[in-house]
Amino acid sequence: MKLISHFLIVLTTTLVVACGGASSQAEQMSGVMDDITAVLKDVKDVDSATAAKSKLEPLMTKMADFAKEAEGAADSTEVPDAEDVKKIAEATKAYSEEMTRVMMNPELNAILAEALTPKTN
Repeated sequence: MKLISHFLIVLTTTLVVACGGASSQAEQMSGVMDDITAVLKDVKDVDSATAAKSKLEPLMTKMADFAKEAEGAADSTEVPDAEDVKKIAEATKAYSEEMTRVMMNPELNAILAEALTPKTN
């Protein structure tokens, strides 16, 4: 269930940014997803999952805060260019792949589930 909520946050934010968000929002969104993806790529076992927790928690908060901001910007008249849309699509794909890999591993999921739960400030 948590995996579905992660994908819904990413999908909603991606759609908002791609359909009407500003270029800076696209850069912020792809940057946060790239950071999370980089941390998750290093998660291979219990020790690396434990080490990743403290890195993931603030990034997931940024992701949730950004998603909240992006919803408010849905009425923006600024349309991102093709390069921004491409960045978001690439970041979303990599993020989704790593998130799925980690969440589908019961041992890693048990360690990281709470850290990967988006929380807003």
